[in-house]
Amino acid sequence: MIGTTATAEIRARLQELVADFWTDAEVLRALNEGIKRFSAEERWPWLQTVVTNGALTTPWTDFPLPENVDPASVRNLSMLFSGDERPREVKRVTPGEGLDRKLRDYLGQSEPGAYFVASATDVDTDGQFIYTLTFVPKLNRNATISYLYQRVPAVLTGSEFIDCPEEYVMGPIAYATGLLWLKELQDSRKADEQFGVYGQVVDSARKQMRKFTTDASFTWGGEGPNYSQDPDYLLSYRSIPSGGLG
Repeated sequence: MIGTTATAEIRARLQELVADFWTDAEVLRALNEGIKRFSAEERWPWLQTVVTNGALTTPWTDFPLPENVDPASVRNLSMLFSGDERPREVKRVTPGEGLDRKLRDYLGQSEPGAYFVASATDVDTDGQFIYTLTFVPKLNRNATISYLYQRVPAVLTGSEFIDCPEEYVMGPIAYATGLLWLKELQDSRKADEQFGVYGQVVDSARKQMRKFTTDASFTWGGEGPNYSQDPDYLLSYRSIPSGGLG
């Protein structure tokens, strides 16, 4: 769905087809907020991005992430050092542990075994930060860095396609409508209705995500396989009836 179609749907729910109480800028801003909120609910597959060609040269210490990427979404970071055939995983640690490792690193340069989030800078003063990772210790050989992260959805400015699968677009639309209804304080119930629809879309998307699993699926009882990205112990817990097993 394109942005103009989505904003028209929002205005239909607001029962204001032409801008009056709600301006076009407000509607578009609310829609972008809905898209951003929905994208942050889970590690959605359509937002996963793999970086495999990050070049690092010795004596490299700091590595900036792409703009506005949440460092908490970065995972499976590894380095392929010059002359090696297999990459090596680098462990994420807290800033406190990272600084402690730097103090204990008497060699100064070696093969990094850990990294931590060292700083965040808003270069363009647009509210979108660039987070910098610091490796401990510094590189003693050139390397190529690889990692997986959740990209930020594209911001709508008009008629672009919404950065979300078609079957889930009603989620951001409902969230945006709820935000706009809050502007009219007398109608907070209408906002609650739209937030409820948003929650239903999120739940449906999460159930759909459970179909994406590893080759080793987990089965409980006679209900068939429960496909999920959750660990087995959580699936076991959730499969127990609310009244217990007795």
